[in-house]
Amino acid sequence: MMMPTLVAGFAAAVGVIAIVLAAICRGPAAVRLLGATIATRHGAPISRTRAMRRSLAWSPALVAVAVIFISIWLGPSRAVRNGGVGLVAIATLAVGAACSILEPRSSLPDRIARTVVIPL
Repeated sequence: MMMPTLVAGFAAAVGVIAIVLAAICRGPAAVRLLGATIATRHGAPISRTRAMRRSLAWSPALVAVAVIFISIWLGPSRAVRNGGVGLVAIATLAVGAACSILEPRSSLPDRIARTVVIPL
């Protein structure tokens, strides 16, 4: 029971750090490391608010992980809630994967924030 709690806690911490870094760096830090940047559809640099909105596109999965973590920590009697929340997380990731497969040039976060990834 301890390993799922640690994994869920680590995933939630990484998600929160990624959201904060996206607001500070005006986009995901990994994108910068790969030699690209995030811009509006018109080519202008994105604002910190838009960067935060883009990174929050995955927040339903992050919330699901956090709820699972808290439920496990409070006690094992909440297995039904964990299952439902886990399904929300899986559905969010599945929708993101389907959107990426259907339109490889524009991911789900890019569609929500109306941004594009461009090389530097």
